[in-house]
Amino acid sequence: MIRAIVFDLGRVLIDFDFNIAIERLKKRAPVNPIKLLTFFSAHSPAVDFDRGVLGEREFFSAIQKEMNLPLSMEEFIVLWNEIFTEKKAMADWAKSLKGKYKIGILSNTNPWHLQHLKKKHGWVFEFDAFVGSCEVQMMKPNPRIYRHILEKLGVAPEETFYVDDIAENVAAAKNLGMDAVQFKDEASFFIEVYLKRYVLSFQV
Repeated sequence: MIRAIVFDLGRVLIDFDFNIAIERLKKRAPVNPIKLLTFFSAHSPAVDFDRGVLGEREFFSAIQKEMNLPLSMEEFIVLWNEIFTEKKAMADWAKSLKGKYKIGILSNTNPWHLQHLKKKHGWVFEFDAFVGSCEVQMMKPNPRIYRHILEKLGVAPEETFYVDDIAENVAAAKNLGMDAVQFKDEASFFIEVYLKRYVLSFQV
């Protein structure tokens, strides 16, 4: 029996588009979009920042070394953070399940984005548990971070339904015994949940 639902945050409940930030940055400084996106998606300092083992000043120094931007850290943070938009159908569904299931959010995220989300999208912190990678120094698909949120929710893996947009993270949840679905879009997700899996269980 499902007692808890755990959501990934980015591209599941909250969408994001780095191109918004890049267009803003291009108005202030010469920016190589491919170089900047590569730095944030694959470069080890960005991974270390998400994992909470690299400080904000050290991370910004790595950006400056890579990009040579004529901006202060504070200016860069403001420009870089305004990239989020709520995915309304998923957000509404998650909110509708409060009180019926234990709800958790498990996100690979960095301190800048975490601070911004608390200010602009505070509802994501109003569920039963929120675990951000930078706060616990663990990242998905490390099984320890999944166990951490299960402990916070007080549920077993087999009592948990997990949603993530990244296949590797979904596989890690399944390996622990959770039922899990890869999120691709709202339509296919709700078909999967209501028509294939939990016709009677997820009542809204």
